[in-house]
Amino acid sequence: MRPMTLLAALMLAALPVASQEDLPPIERVTVYPDTALVADGQPQATVVYSSADDDVAQVARDLHRELAAHYGVEFPLVSDAEVCPERLAPVGEQWRQTNLIVVGNLYSNRAFMPLYALQFCGADSVYPGGDGYELRTVSNPWGTGRNVIVVGGSSVAGMRAGAAALIENLPDMHDGDAVLPRLHQIEPGGAEIAHFDLARARIETFPQPSGQADIQRFWLAAYRYHWTGDERWAEIARDRLRWFNDHFAEGKYAVSDYSMQQLFRAWDLLEESPSLSDEDRVAGLRNMVATALTMRRYGEVGNVYTVGGTHSTVPRWAMWRFARYLQRTLPDHAELMKIAREWEANMTEYFEGVLLRFRDASDWRAASVDVFMRWAAAAQEPDYFTSGNARAATLWAVNENDTLGYHNGMGTYGSARTGAIYTGFSNLYIIQIAAFIYDDPRLRWLSNHLPNRDLTIYAYGYFPFGAC
Repeated sequence: MRPMTLLAALMLAALPVASQEDLPPIERVTVYPDTALVADGQPQATVVYSSADDDVAQVARDLHRELAAHYGVEFPLVSDAEVCPERLAPVGEQWRQTNLIVVGNLYSNRAFMPLYALQFCGADSVYPGGDGYELRTVSNPWGTGRNVIVVGGSSVAGMRAGAAALIENLPDMHDGDAVLPRLHQIEPGGAEIAHFDLARARIETFPQPSGQADIQRFWLAAYRYHWTGDERWAEIARDRLRWFNDHFAEGKYAVSDYSMQQLFRAWDLLEESPSLSDEDRVAGLRNMVATALTMRRYGEVGNVYTVGGTHSTVPRWAMWRFARYLQRTLPDHAELMKIAREWEANMTEYFEGVLLRFRDASDWRAASVDVFMRWAAAAQEPDYFTSGNARAATLWAVNENDTLGYHNGMGTYGSARTGAIYTGFSNLYIIQIAAFIYDDPRLRWLSNHLPNRDLTIYAYGYFPFGAC
């Protein structure tokens, strides 16, 4: 990435600072590590099977049968087409009010998409790879206090292994109740084994921060924890964040308009780790809120006719996501809810406007296309994908790399870089999301065979895969 220009530095320096005295009080952060499976002898979770793949659906049915045998309770069993009636549709309100057990991956189960688009889970044709599995609790994704248990894999064999691991972790029922403790088990397979081994080897040598500008050492550790399930990375992220909290100054962590989205996403993915204390969560969230308030001008709508570059789109994507996070996490905090709803409404207006109007051909702004698609997928906004603009963006993503996986650079950015464009915004993401949305086997094949897909220079947060 090119050095920050003087103008950009002056703009950030001029941002109004949110003082600790002005912050809305945050006294506790409620987390949802445990998932009720049975309460008073009644099922509290629904198994969601694939309507598109019979082999994947059979894994869910077998798991459903094992749950019934274990507890003597008949759990609901529904198809993903019932939970998400369209390929790009939010999980229906009825299903947000119960715990879900979702079996499959991005391509085989529609209920993965709302979670995958926000990086809450990652099972696709590459991650966790081979016959590995992803077994994790996604806590409170809808803000309803209900959880999703992800039983994911890149292959049917991997999904079966994940289902078997879930059965092994089932708690006994006592007085008609069974509560499943938080799960975060990732077993890599295939090519991903090498990436996990590399992450493991880096644990002992991961550097300490030397100043506030080293804030990425927090989010890099947090991401590695999220994607590997190795609690040691959570401990490293916690310790780095404690250092940054002890040295917190000027109303925000040392992030720019670009890197703010890395910070907020990493916090969201780390927050439920058992390595964090209640004090860690309160201190971290207070400073995240202070950072957002200091950077709050990016919570304004902006000009949807003159879109600008990623200095406009990337921070607004960060603010949209953090606004959603606040509404899930602090629903009883009236002052912050008012701010978060205003930010979300503003960002929705902004993105809905630019999605249909963006026509700028300047190549250094092209990564904004990725941001648009990322937001539309996360917000489950179908208009972009039916407007023709998303198909044009997909064609650009297909053509943007040569056969060795190198792209042509953007202005003065990243010439001949491999894989990603910058700050983790990648044509791979566009191709994979389009493969799901349009159910296109050609795009799915390309996303699985794109050269140099793991050699991403700027993909902070996409370890150990580049899909999200």
